[in-house]
This record gives sequence, structure tokens and C-alpha cells, in this order.
Amino acid sequence: MIPDKRQPRPWRGEPTVLRAWRLTLAPPTLAEAARRLGVSVPQMSRYEHGLRRIDPQRVKHFAAITGIPRELLRPDIFEQPSHP
Repeated sequence: MIPDKRQPRPWRGEPTVLRAWRLTLAPPTLAEAARRLGVSVPQMSRYEHGLRRIDPQRVKHFAAITGIPRELLRPDIFEQPSHP
């Protein structure tokens, strides 16, 4: 059976934080978010919709630009900080 590409990906938490960040921009467009992050508009859309994960080498850059902790951008590879 061929998997349906429209099915949600297991990392669906990732797009939510990027979309929330984008909506704080002026203007809150995909083009503006893509420009700030240094990616194409289609790639930004893929990140927001969970069709692509942020490359591990780019997470630090994305975190610096967006203010979103890397643990939220890629929880599959970065551990959440433990609370004492």
C-alpha cells in the first residue's frame, strides 16, 4: 500500500510553533517568515504543515531568529530541560 502523503506526520507539533511565530510578524506572511529564516516560501510552508522537518544543522539558526527553543523546534532530537 502506498502511504497517503496528506496524512499527518508524527512531528505535527513542529508546524504549530513556527506558524504562531509567523503570525507575530509584520506582515505575517509566509514570504516574510521565509525571508527572515533564509529559506524559500515553499520550504517555509512545508515546515509549517509538517511536511518537512527542520534540518538539525539549521535548528540553532531558526531558534536564534524565532526565539523558539530548539526543544520545541525539533523535540525528536533535543531533550526538554528537566525541572528540579
